[in-house]
Amino acid sequence: MNIEILNTVEVSEVAQVLELPNSSPSSSQLCGFEVHFTVKATNADSETQEFYIVCETQERNISRRAYNGYEMELSKTQGDTEELEEFLDYDDSINELKDKAQEMAKRYFMQQLVIG
Repeated sequence: MNIEILNTVEVSEVAQVLELPNSSPSSSQLCGFEVHFTVKATNADSETQEFYIVCETQERNISRRAYNGYEMELSKTQGDTEELEEFLDYDDSINELKDKAQEMAKRYFMQQLVIG
């Protein structure tokens, strides 16, 4: 199983860093940040297909000790996530996209904390 990233677009026009409700003042979260990927995936049968995948920030409403403020998840409402998961027979390699998106979100989040 292989996923090749063909194109990456960071969408931050509506992104903002907000304080988590019911938490200490130092707990913040990134909201509205997205990363859009166009990928070429090859499955176990050596079939190749292109997919459009969207990763978005996890929205939290409570403070959690293990929460960094910029966690990303694969969108279930935008893009071809479910189709890619099925194409790859639910292989974990799709998590590479989430990890890449999280790296981008962390960089954006840290920049906003410095600016703010």
